[in-house]
Amino acid sequence: MKRLILIVPLVLFAAIAGLAYVMLNASLDGTRSVQSIGFSMTGKKMPAVSLPAMGTSGTIDLEEWQGKAYAVNVFASWCGPCKLEAASIDVMAEDIPVVGINYRDDAADAAAFLDQFGNPYTMIGIDEDGSTSIRLGVHGLPETFIIDSNGIVLHHQQGPVFADDLTGSLGKAIRKATEG
Repeated sequence: MKRLILIVPLVLFAAIAGLAYVMLNASLDGTRSVQSIGFSMTGKKMPAVSLPAMGTSGTIDLEEWQGKAYAVNVFASWCGPCKLEAASIDVMAEDIPVVGINYRDDAADAAAFLDQFGNPYTMIGIDEDGSTSIRLGVHGLPETFIIDSNGIVLHHQQGPVFADDLTGSLGKAIRKATEG
């Protein structure tokens, strides 16, 4: 009986380690895409969004962008991957206007983040309680949406934007949005 008690945790550990190995391998060999985990807004109409504007007493309303191509980037100062993607968002903003949505963040911390990493955003809305981000299908930060002039999400990037994304599927979506 004592041997069984010693073997059970070892067997459980081996099973969990084996599952982790299989899932990691599937991610690395391309049979499981970590870029499309869960819900995606790609192909859907961008919902109406109205948020308090950062740094002013006004609001931002995505209805103002009707008829124009634009991007939405959901970020926070406390988000490590948001810091990693900051330079790429800056480059992306050269090709398409980027609206920022600051997610559940302290105003002073968000301002310090923009001072440190730059502000590529045409305007920034504050999503204090996270409800707008939930409506957009955001389940992890950062997330970026490329929206065409008809209000359709051409690309929903789940995770940070890196330089190679700007020449890959995200870059293709930007070109399609801005050319059409």
